[in-house]
Amino acid sequence: MTGGPAFPVTKPNHQYTGMTLLDWFAGQAMSAIRSKYVVDTANMARIEQEIAELAYCQARAMLEVRRRIEGVI
Repeated sequence: MTGGPAFPVTKPNHQYTGMTLLDWFAGQAMSAIRSKYVVDTANMARIEQEIAELAYCQARAMLEVRRRIEGVI
């Protein structure tokens, strides 16, 4: 479940779907989640992985709520 394209553009003889709505939501969530972490350079790789996982978890939850409430997905 990706929610479809976030910013689709259709031109004659060309269709660009761009990133998915899931990716867009995850990017927005990641920014907010990242702002709450204290920089810890010793564990940066683990922290970045954790932030990415949390962001996609939040994005999937957002798509599920959107689907349930609006019936769009």
